[in-house]
Amino acid sequence: MKKILSLISLVIVSFLLASCAPKNTISNPDLYGVWQVKEIKDVEEKQKEVDAALRVDDYIYISDDDYIIGNDVIKDAKTKYRKVSLKDYLFFNYKIELNDTGGLDADVYSIYEDDSFRYDLIISEDKMMIKLGKYLYTLTKTDKALDEVHMKELVALVDSTEAGASEAIDENIGFLLGLREDKDGASTYKTIYMQPYKGEAYELDYLLVPRRDGFARIECAKIEKDGIYQEDFLVINDHVNTFESLVLYDAQNEKELDRMRKILFVGNDYFSYEIESKLRDNGDIGIYFLDNYSQNNKAALRELIDEGETDNTKTYSMDEFKNSLNDARNLTVVRNNGYWILKQRDYDTKYPGLYKDSYVMKKPNKNLVRFDELYFNYETLKEKFPKLKDAFSAPNKSMVMIYKDKTLAAYSVYRDEIMDEIFSIDLNSKIIMNEWALGQYGDMWKEKFISLGVKKIK
Repeated sequence: MKKILSLISLVIVSFLLASCAPKNTISNPDLYGVWQVKEIKDVEEKQKEVDAALRVDDYIYISDDDYIIGNDVIKDAKTKYRKVSLKDYLFFNYKIELNDTGGLDADVYSIYEDDSFRYDLIISEDKMMIKLGKYLYTLTKTDKALDEVHMKELVALVDSTEAGASEAIDENIGFLLGLREDKDGASTYKTIYMQPYKGEAYELDYLLVPRRDGFARIECAKIEKDGIYQEDFLVINDHVNTFESLVLYDAQNEKELDRMRKILFVGNDYFSYEIESKLRDNGDIGIYFLDNYSQNNKAALRELIDEGETDNTKTYSMDEFKNSLNDARNLTVVRNNGYWILKQRDYDTKYPGLYKDSYVMKKPNKNLVRFDELYFNYETLKEKFPKLKDAFSAPNKSMVMIYKDKTLAAYSVYRDEIMDEIFSIDLNSKIIMNEWALGQYGDMWKEKFISLGVKKIK
């Protein structure tokens, strides 16, 4: 019996089903019992399931007293319940896209231990889904029974594996932010780089973008064209140009601007901005290439979503594009529930200047957003941090950044639990870029900042 149990990873859950409503508990006998893994989907990268916590045909046990999820033992757990749209919940909380989920509802049971969120159990049409790491597991319920002796053996097994566990701390880990500040009708930009465990933070008064082959710098420039002054951006890659002796414009010839551009997002190979014009094109948005940047070269949706995704976007010639008001190239990237999500703008053909924004239910590809995984339930973070504005998880799961009120704070994470605050800075800006530096890159990025004459803010 023990030999068989040691070959499978188990999830055992105990529910004191407490809701947000005045009722103290929610009873769902259909939840309790033995569930079997039927499908494993890698929802982050298309890789083999070599490091999956569970395998196909493994069992998950759920009782009303004890839980084990992976190698976690959860006793006297509390649960919050809500009814949701399955498609919307998976996308906006986990950025997971599944086919054939449109119109389906789901029961979500969020499991808490000592008031800390641990896992979501999502049940729809007699199937259960649970996300562990980068995998989404789909299970069906079996007719197997779970007796008290069996439960005690499982709890002892997991307790023994937990006893020797340890986690290393990457003290060099770095977090980079691109910020936009809007004041008096104008926007300014800066980049902050911090190493929380070292208690250090540095600031540049422009956007410095990490690339695969170095860094790029984005500066605002006011330019004259046919007697009209406009605002545009200069993108300088440091493997092609130096960052020195950059003349943006002649201040003596500066006049009132016809167009103002506001950066909405920067990431890897792209950046996005919105045009605000006194004469025309008000509200125009687009995502542009950092390499060979041209304001007439917007990226199309088919270039920005994961490979293999079905996309019926029409490919326009440049002439067709210029004459089109409702085009799949009118896109940007925004923050929602701790994720970067594509947003599309559709213009009203009858009333110029009016438009409607909607989310694109497609996952951005790695060229647009390299790492974008939040290892905590965003709604639960809002309960823990009532003034939460945004949150970011480190790729190695060792740290979470919490943007609350006017403060950005770093918290250490141990075994998927948020521990102590280790660092904080004052912040009251719009976050338009974020990147993580792990291992040797933590100090390498700091050296790059220092070489550019940064201001140390902490």
